[in-house]
Amino acid sequence: MIEEIKGVATGSSSIILGDDAIAELLTAIHKFDKVFLLVDENTNQYCLPKIGGSQNGFFDFKIIIPSGEANKNLKTVEQIWKILIEENANRKSLIVNLGGGTVTDIGGFAAATFMRGISFINLPTTLLAMIDAAIGGKTGIDFDDFKNYIGAFRLPDMVYIVPRFLESLDERQMRAGFAEMLKHALVAGVELWNAIQSISQVSLDALIPLIPAAVRIKTDIISRDFTERGERQKLNFGHTVGHAIETFLLGKGKSILHGEAVAVGMFVEAYLAKEAHLLPEEDFAAIRDLIKKYYTLPSFETNDLSEIFHLMKYDKKNEKGEIYFSIPNRIGHCLIRQTFTDGQIAESLESCLLKQTGIKKEPNQARTDSRSG
Repeated sequence: MIEEIKGVATGSSSIILGDDAIAELLTAIHKFDKVFLLVDENTNQYCLPKIGGSQNGFFDFKIIIPSGEANKNLKTVEQIWKILIEENANRKSLIVNLGGGTVTDIGGFAAATFMRGISFINLPTTLLAMIDAAIGGKTGIDFDDFKNYIGAFRLPDMVYIVPRFLESLDERQMRAGFAEMLKHALVAGVELWNAIQSISQVSLDALIPLIPAAVRIKTDIISRDFTERGERQKLNFGHTVGHAIETFLLGKGKSILHGEAVAVGMFVEAYLAKEAHLLPEEDFAAIRDLIKKYYTLPSFETNDLSEIFHLMKYDKKNEKGEIYFSIPNRIGHCLIRQTFTDGQIAESLESCLLKQTGIKKEPNQARTDSRSG
């Protein structure tokens, strides 16, 4: 069964959802002069074969890049550009990005900048990419250890969401994607939040039926604010702290997925909102309990938290030296451009993430004089 979600953002791209969406894709690409398939090592091995017998016929050239966030950089994009030039790509060429958020981010950025912009189609293979990274027109790469610092707003021609690709994911990747689904629910989707409460585990059977609702939450928001001047900033909940943690851990050579970092970020930022009396205690408790149910929160030394706080000062949303947060003020509703004192932010990081010795300090019981009134 195929479901079409039309009118994404500026109306120039649509989303086709369903296991039969591949047939729609194979029809759509015929109008292009030359088709380039971008995959990483994992999607080349595990996802491309799921397209079926036509997999060797729908593209003219395959570009394989290394897997992982560490390769989402300018060097990888330069390699893609060089191949496009060597293989005589032109403005009527197409890039099909088959992969998770890293592939769709890189492929979209390479397409947006090559010859001032060529067409691209996203074929996301992870839950995180299906409901978040592959839709909405944000493309980009990491630069100098900062997440998504170089990029462009450019919509894909189409997005084809094929749930059977999720069969290749392990539980950790599913949980990473689930974090973004949870974020969508917390900032703008009470009905999705209620549906999430009814599931007992993060599994294909539980999450696939929730994908359309998660996609619609994001597309509804970006249709009103494509370039993130206002309402789209809601979707940054959890990312101010999450990106800093992700950058810190990747810099230390430690493994963390983007969705895992966002889950931690949501926990800390919800606590920050609760302490500032912006988020009711009962709503914070519900968020806290759900995040702790599905994620193991990391713990850090005091010096680590100081470095994470320093990295937060480089967040793209910041202005005039202020760290800006998108904060839920109740489940399903979100405030944007919220600021807090350095003391409030530091106390929240410590209460939620400081490595404990002896008696544990529970985040929902912590209090500090720097709390706002």
